Amino acid sequence: MMTTTPNRESGCTNLPIDAGGKEANRTAQMILDWARDRRLLRLRSDRRTGSPEKEHLARWSEILEGRGIAEENQVFAVMDRARQQADQADPWRNWSFLTLQVQIAGERMTVSEPVAPKEFSTSRISADEDPASDWAKFKAKIRTEVGEIPFTNWFEHTRQVDRCGPAITIAVADETTRCYLEEEYRELIENAITGTGIETVRFVAEGGV
Repeated sequence: MMTTTPNRESGCTNLPIDAGGKEANRTAQMILDWARDRRLLRLRSDRRTGSPEKEHLARWSEILEGRGIAEENQVFAVMDRARQQADQADPWRNWSFLTLQVQIAGERMTVSEPVAPKEFSTSRISADEDPASDWAKFKAKIRTEVGEIPFTNWFEHTRQVDRCGPAITIAVADETTRCYLEEEYRELIENAITGTGIETVRFVAEGGV
């Protein structure tokens, strides 16, 4: 088992100028073009309805670049898939809700020669892992099931930080990773821990460890 712990229209959005240079700006512009082409308006942090703000454009650009998704048709396809998933999940009003769906859609898209995701705090998580921990053993089994690219993207830089009886706590890089592991790999993880004495896997974002 796994556990988890009035508007005005404004269509103007400034592109991020410090979110990874020219390629980030190019990808962000394509995402903005996509939103405008689809005539999508959602709530922003200023409580106004409009196009996505630069922080969302920067985050989504980072996700797509990490997956090697750089061409306009690929970007539009991922964003369309993310929107479709969001529409199916629940009526969504805020742009922030789309972030996880972009992550999932990017993961599922097959691209040639995918690029490894950018690393930040994840390298420290990997360095601190105890190779004798329960989670390290589970990860070895999971690796054979998911393949190298998904394993590198989602599991490699996680680490066990606590065990209390049949429950273990796993540190992950951020909330997006936590949500993705819990939603997309729940069954795989439950299968990996079956018969090991571990009954609960709890994921926490690094800042919550």
